Amino acid sequence: MNSSAELEDLRRRLAEAEDMLRAIRAGEVDAIVVNGGAAPAAVYTLKSASDPYRQLIEQMSEGALTLSTEGVILYCNAAFARMLQRPRERVIGGLIAEHFAERTANPRASELLARAAHGGYEIQLRTAGGEVVHTLVSSTRLTVDGEVLHCLVVTDLSRQELRLVHEAIVGSSADAIFSIGRDGAIASWNAAAERLLGYTPHQAIGGDIAMLLPLEQREQRPELLERVAYGDVVRFDARCFRKDGGQIEMSVGMSAISTVQGANAIAVIARDITERKLAEAQIQFLMREADHRAKNMLSVVQAIANLSAFQGDTGTFVKRFGERLVALSECHDLLVQSKWASVDLEQLIRRHLDCYMIGRESRISIGGPALRLAETAAKPISMALHELATNASKYGAFSSASGALSVSWRITESNFELLWKEQNGPPPPAEIHHGFGNRVMTQMLALAIKGAVRLEYPPAGCIWQVLAPLDRIVADLPRDACDHG
Repeated sequence: MNSSAELEDLRRRLAEAEDMLRAIRAGEVDAIVVNGGAAPAAVYTLKSASDPYRQLIEQMSEGALTLSTEGVILYCNAAFARMLQRPRERVIGGLIAEHFAERTANPRASELLARAAHGGYEIQLRTAGGEVVHTLVSSTRLTVDGEVLHCLVVTDLSRQELRLVHEAIVGSSADAIFSIGRDGAIASWNAAAERLLGYTPHQAIGGDIAMLLPLEQREQRPELLERVAYGDVVRFDARCFRKDGGQIEMSVGMSAISTVQGANAIAVIARDITERKLAEAQIQFLMREADHRAKNMLSVVQAIANLSAFQGDTGTFVKRFGERLVALSECHDLLVQSKWASVDLEQLIRRHLDCYMIGRESRISIGGPALRLAETAAKPISMALHELATNASKYGAFSSASGALSVSWRITESNFELLWKEQNGPPPPAEIHHGFGNRVMTQMLALAIKGAVRLEYPPAGCIWQVLAPLDRIVADLPRDACDHG
């Protein structure tokens, strides 16, 4: 054969080799024939590593490949090609050793091909971009049509560690976190979802998210799922249903989960906002209550001003009006301290008498069972106590060195009794002026508490007695308060 004929033959054989390599990489052939020179030719079939299991293997998130005993990659799935950042046709047909991070011989790789099966080796692979990927490789040796093949599964440990971290975050979250399919079926369920909503993972997974939603959102379910599918992040507050039939206020967020296969799932995060809703309701209530109380307070101030205006000259009016506003503010302070819930009766009495007790401690007694006044009773009683103390300082027990005062209260069955009794003071005035102060101590108080008030001025000193139904007076009654004298 002359030189030109030899050159033409070489060109033909080279073209055939290139066509064969292209066909191998494209998956168009079922076998590879490796001519070893003096050794007999080796034939490796590809169909057993391809067609029967291709659909299953292609869906795997882990890399999967088939090797010959010499380490030739006969098949790999898309996940392995992505791991190497190479086109699959450039991976198939090459040697697995070409992708090791260390170019020197890897003893572990040799063991993978030497042993019939191995649970896993940590091996570093290098991507097309030069990055090192830490992987866990497990292998199984199979004999197909008399040929020995090695099936490898490659797990990206960096992604695995990240997944484990994510799973730990989801598992320890205080919020309910679960996923649903595009059809609304629940696919995963964390511990907080079980704790907040009462369903175990076994009970929840496979069920429809509609079982958790109130009627309004249940009717909007198709629209919500469609919005999420188009990429919207959907947020709404809902009163979700628990397994026991109860309801829980939750803030719900829904967004698409992007995977290699696309956005085929939806992440749902639901936070318990029961306390927030209660706080919001409390704020609204307090705003309405503040408006109501402000109007009531202005009405009381206006009444005090109108009635005080008939008492003497301008100076007297200003003095008495100011004193009565101070008395009203004393009660107001105590109510604010208790968040407008109630006022301790003994504390209220002492607040009005503190300035008179200096030097008279032994002659002023205050006593009765622990009792908290309702707001509706505290204000009129506070104003009445101010009027009584003021009168006592002018012409009663506090106006003499020997005067004494006893303030006591008791509860009998369903009734409340409060008694103010002065002794050893100067004789009362011959004429008692029945002005605004008298109305505060009697008519206004009796009307407010739906009870009866007796005000007398015997020679020994003023006696003021209040009788009222217990439920009109007491805000929080201790069990041992009854039948105390």
